[in-house]
Amino acid sequence: MRLDARHGHSSLIIRDKMYVFGGYAPQPVAGIYLNEILILDLSRKGERQFVDFIYLETFVWEKLEPKGNPPMARDAICIQEYDAEIYVFGGRGKDGSFNDLFVYDTSKDIMEMRS
Repeated sequence: MRLDARHGHSSLIIRDKMYVFGGYAPQPVAGIYLNEILILDLSRKGERQFVDFIYLETFVWEKLEPKGNPPMARDAICIQEYDAEIYVFGGRGKDGSFNDLFVYDTSKDIMEMRS
């Protein structure tokens, strides 16, 4: 899968996987907020391997479809990993700012809202 242009997304690396959440995708007339979770398996390197940087075109992005309750589409998100869970806080969407917390369990592929 090709990763579309975006900004305002958040990303982090857990072991050998890079997770990218949300963001804003500019469009020709009006942009859209995103709520997708993408994963890049950094252990699946292509033929061109260098020590100092990664050639992203040799990697394959995968869109995750977690079970549970995903957050609404947003950008300007804060995410952090703790104990193989990704905590997604706040952000901004088409209707304004968010003050909520979601947790994505990477081992169970479940997204849940926490109060």
